[in-house]
Parts: sequence; structure tokens; C-alpha cells
Amino acid sequence: MGPVWCYWAFPMERFCGSLLPAIKSRRYPYASIDRRVTELSQLHQVKIIYGLRQQLDLRKRRDVERRGLEVPGSPSEMRPLQDLVYNRLANHIATRFEVSRPAAKELIPTSATHWGKIQWLNDGDMMHASDFIRDLTRHGRRDMMFVKYTLLEDRHFHQRNRRPAGVNVVREYYGQLQSLFVIEIPPSPIIGTTDVQTLALAAVLPVRLNGQNNAKQVVCKANAFDALEVIDIQCLECVVGRIIDRGKWVFVEQLVTREVTQIGDDPEAAVRPRNLRQR
Repeated sequence: MGPVWCYWAFPMERFCGSLLPAIKSRRYPYASIDRRVTELSQLHQVKIIYGLRQQLDLRKRRDVERRGLEVPGSPSEMRPLQDLVYNRLANHIATRFEVSRPAAKELIPTSATHWGKIQWLNDGDMMHASDFIRDLTRHGRRDMMFVKYTLLEDRHFHQRNRRPAGVNVVREYYGQLQSLFVIEIPPSPIIGTTDVQTLALAAVLPVRLNGQNNAKQVVCKANAFDALEVIDIQCLECVVGRIIDRGKWVFVEQLVTREVTQIGDDPEAAVRPRNLRQR
């Protein structure tokens, strides 16, 4: 039959399913469907012409996405931190607050609230954590676990025997999103805080990159991963797709624009927090 995308009827089946609620008359079903299609087309044109795409979004969860609150039905539960995640989290806390690793371990709680997925506001990508995925092959589910993320690193980070340059650069990475969790760090003189610090973090299993192909696409060996690392969720950029080509993964991504986070009241200080990774 050829590639699945040549004969897959899911888009048409989904469109037909959206028309079923429009049938109000059993005697004249096609008239109801015609009216529904016409009204949807008119609404779509109004959104495009007058730039009212967000204001006329009638989805039930759109209001929740606007306010950035918890989406009803999203999986979450309190879980103990695994040993590997705990150790990587200690490195993250030590670098973030500029304290020693033993001091950082005293601040870390033994359990955290884990979430199954996260989505950036304004139609951002939905990213899933692998520890909440039971069976990805069931019903042909999409793999939304591989992501692109950025880190702020010292220019000589990968040269272990060289002194830090003192100049930080932003580098892009790809990996599998293992878990999403939120921890609360109590006030402590060690880090110089008087309030509870709430941190939203992600555990990512980075892939071992092999450069780019002739089409300027990022390539890596299939199922080749580096050591797990914990990053701030603000470092997550988007979901990426993988194409298998002769034993290698080729990453493809959709170009998106994400809002930055404003720090304080200074508009010039509107930056996106990133991890500062050091040796």
C-alpha cells in the first residue's frame, strides 16, 4: 500500500467528527452540515481579516491556556526523586545558587510533584514526559517526548583541561524529556533567601549529536544518549520529530516564536532564564 502518509485518512475522519455535533435535524442532516461548514468558514475569515484569532478561539481549554493555570485532566502526582535525578538536581542547585554540592543536597526535598506534560502559552508545543507514558505504540500515538532545549555554557565547557573563558554562549541541544517536576526550597542563609523558592525543572536525556547533514539538519546516531541532566523548564524550546536514515536520527522542528519572561519592572531586563552550565 505504500507509506502510511499516502493513504492515512485520519485528517478527514477528524474533520467529519467535528461536523457530527452540527446535525440537529434527522430529517435534513445535510442542511445542518452545510450550515456548520459555512459558519466555520465565515468565522475563520473574520479571524484572518481582523486579526482576532485568539479573541475568537472558542475552545474550552483556551481560557485556561491564556491564564497559564493547570489544565484540568493533566496527569500529576507526588513522587520521590530517583537517585540519579537527585544527584543531577544537586549539580543544578549548586550551579544555580553558587553553593557547594553538599550544601545543595541539604536544600533538596526527598519528593516532588511530577507532571505529565507542559505546553507554552499562545499555541506553543505540547511536550510529554516519558515517565507518564504507558504505551506509545498503542493506537499509533505520536512521540511528543523528544525536545530541543538551550543552555548557557562557558565557551570552553567541552575542554576539560582548559580554564574557563569567562564568556558564556548559548548552545542548542536535543534530547528525550524524562520527567517534569516542581520542588520548593525553604528559606536558607546558605543561598541568601528569605522566601520559599519554587523551581519548575525538567530531567532530560540528551542525545549524542554528530553534526549536520547537507540539508543543515541535526543528525545523531539512533539511541545514543549522554548522561541525564536537570534543567529549568524555561530552557525547553519545542518538540522535535525524528526521521530514521541509515541508522541515524535526523531531527526536524517547527519554527516557533515563544514569549520571553520579564524579570522585575525593567522592560530591558526581559530575558529568558537559562541554565548556566559549568564544569
